[in-house]
Amino acid sequence: MAAIHNEDIKDLLSVIPIIPDKLMIEYLMRRFDMTPNRARETIYNACRQYAKKKPVCYATNEGLARYNDLTMNSKIMQQCRAFRVACEFLPESRAFSLPKLHPWLLNFCEDGHAYYVCEFKRGEELLLSDMIRSTGIQQEMRPVTRRVAILAPGANRSLISECGIKFFCTVDDDWDLAVTEAVPDDEVWNGVPVV
Repeated sequence: MAAIHNEDIKDLLSVIPIIPDKLMIEYLMRRFDMTPNRARETIYNACRQYAKKKPVCYATNEGLARYNDLTMNSKIMQQCRAFRVACEFLPESRAFSLPKLHPWLLNFCEDGHAYYVCEFKRGEELLLSDMIRSTGIQQEMRPVTRRVAILAPGANRSLISECGIKFFCTVDDDWDLAVTEAVPDDEVWNGVPVV
């Protein structure tokens, strides 16, 4: 079973190169139905070096890293917050991807819906919501698309409107997720043009 866990951690770190310890523990608990202690033990074993083989990952001050010399930056931290949202939808969300198109940080499918996660920072609310709104959405994609917005500390929710966001949430420093608002289905796409 440890080989499965190690492979999963390795695959995960190939997408997001650094993941904080608490977030990795949360992931392992949800993905493999582990206790917190079992998740810590799994992480410890993944960081060990066996028979002159490289370890699966490296323990750094910022968390678990794919390579020993990686350091956390704001982009990776945003990806980690978006990954925390995806953890709520495991196991289906494990097949997530990191899109190249701004502002989407992460997307995944679950229960017939495509989820797109973005983050609104303070001072960027109007610009980002206008950008999302202006791209529009195809009519047939509306029922199966759900957009999730992470509100960074200081972001003003009242400045974000009519851009197709279904869920607004926060992710704190302890990686606790709180959904602050769920927009009713009949109001989500108000103001978003059909393309």
